[in-house]
Amino acid sequence: MLIFSVIFYFICTLTIGYWASKRVHTSGDFINAGRNLHPAMNTAALFALWFGSETIFGASAEFAEFGISGIIEDPLGGVLCLLLVGFIFSKRLYKLNIYTIGDLFRKNYGPRVEMVSSILMIISFIGYAAAQIVGTRINFANLIGYFIAIKHVT
Repeated sequence: MLIFSVIFYFICTLTIGYWASKRVHTSGDFINAGRNLHPAMNTAALFALWFGSETIFGASAEFAEFGISGIIEDPLGGVLCLLLVGFIFSKRLYKLNIYTIGDLFRKNYGPRVEMVSSILMIISFIGYAAAQIVGTRINFANLIGYFIAIKHVT
């Protein structure tokens, strides 16, 4: 039953993504739904993006081993960072019509600084994406292993 629920979830997610892709015409539409989302929905989407499978597995393992001091950096530090930026800077950035940190750097320092900062962010996100892929692989391995073990028992 669990495997079918996961497959159903993926099909629903892909269907919603395909439907939404028909409504995306600009980068603003892609990044934040053309600024049509309620702030609560934007907040939930940002937190869901920021804290993925690697945070769930990594933070829980660190907490189990080291207690609260093991998760000060991630996820508690990430939450604090997001909240501070949200409460202090988001309104100003919204008024400037800025979508990314690269946009901010281009506006204040020029396109060369934007390009260098964007390249550095891409390099750092390779590790982030790799951690997400590893976390997803662990989920699938456990899920499929669970499914196979149940099938052998019955």
